[in-house]
Amino acid sequence: MEKNLKWIFIPIVLLILFIIPMFSVTVAPEWSVRFVDEAGRPVSDIAIDQWWKDYSLEWGSMHAEDNLLPDSSGNITLPKRSIRVSALQIVLGKLWDVLPIVTFHGPHGGSSFIHCRGSFNCNASFDVSEERPKVVVVAN
Repeated sequence: MEKNLKWIFIPIVLLILFIIPMFSVTVAPEWSVRFVDEAGRPVSDIAIDQWWKDYSLEWGSMHAEDNLLPDSSGNITLPKRSIRVSALQIVLGKLWDVLPIVTFHGPHGGSSFIHCRGSFNCNASFDVSEERPKVVVVAN
């Protein structure tokens, strides 16, 4: 009887370990950006949206935070963006990254994108392997 319980208990524990999200993974590190107009003057009267996603670990839609506001000098610091994933997601994500047949046309890894709301035009993005833009020019 005890042997049978062991063979039931072990797979259940392994299944829980592989499915329950217990690892925190940084998708987008902290990002400090300064918004300026075409003449280089700070722009502070804009609202920013930020989206982020790890294409290797997540299969759903992007995460978003809306209406972020820079300070009077046009500066904003976007916090580190993390997700919680399971061991299974990490294993499948690593496979996704190394199998060229799967990743030939699709993005992989973490990325973040910002966009100005309203009539302002300012877009900036980066992948985890790239340097984050420090200054974004805002056009009307």
